[in-house]
This record gives sequence, C-alpha cells and structure tokens, in this order.
Amino acid sequence: MSRLVSKKVTLKSNALPVDLADVKEYLRVDFEDDDALIEALISSSVDYLHEYLHRIIVPASVEAWYKQECGGDQISMSFSDNIVLTGDSLSTYGSSLFGDTILKTEETEVHLTYDAGYEVLPDWFKTAIMINVAWRYDNRGDVAADKIDPETINYLKPYVNWSFL
Repeated sequence: MSRLVSKKVTLKSNALPVDLADVKEYLRVDFEDDDALIEALISSSVDYLHEYLHRIIVPASVEAWYKQECGGDQISMSFSDNIVLTGDSLSTYGSSLFGDTILKTEETEVHLTYDAGYEVLPDWFKTAIMINVAWRYDNRGDVAADKIDPETINYLKPYVNWSFL
C-alpha cells in the first residue's frame, strides 16, 4: 500500500477558475469595491476545496513524495485526476502509469512530478466555488468562516475521493 507523504501543488494559471462577473452575480453584488476580496475568496476556496475533495480539479503541476509500505508493486496517486507525468518522472516511469492514477514500481520511496486537473472545469466544481465564496463573503470576519461551509460540504460529498482517506 502506498501513501502520500507530502505534496506541492502549483496552479498552472493565476487566472480565476470561475469568472468574477458570474460570482458577483451569484452574490448579488453590483459594485466594484469588493472585487479584490471576492477574487481572493475564489482563489483560497479552490485550495480549500482541493484539500476537502482530496483531488486536483484545476490544472496544476504537482510535485509529490510517496512511500510504499508493506511491500507492493504500485503507487496510488489518488490525490490527482488526469495525471500526465513530466520531467524525470516521465523518463523514469513513462510506460508504467496505468489506470489514470496508478504507477507500477517496486521502489519504496518515489518522488514524482506530474500535471493534473481538468482543462475544462466540471460545472459541479464551479458551483461549489460560488457556494463557498458566498458563505465566506457573507461571514467574513467570523472565526468559523475560514474554510468550507456546511452547504458546500454536503454538495460535494458525491465528488470526494474517499479512496484517499
């Protein structure tokens, strides 16, 4: 069995995954004073949602360290979707990747670099961002409003990568 020891995720673009105008319409905000705040809430919501879902949705470059425990011959890269190995990982393991997220290897410690995520974001993820941004916008300044609201959690339950846990 393999486990993810640590990861570094770098989004491929600084562009927002949802349009600011769409989020403002969802929030019923028709002024520009809070644009920077809303953009920050969108960006941080993406990070929180990736962690909650245990998977990468927005296109990103990933550097990850895995450790195989109790023997085995494969690493499960379950934190990511649509994996494309890059750099040294591609030259070392290029033909060993199968089933989208399984790497065939007998090494006990593996350092990988790869691209992950969807070029076209699923509508459910865009909706989750807007729901979460609305909650964080309405509850800004509240101690409990720093991550993901209960409505977003309920909405996302069918999409959580439970195999990662």
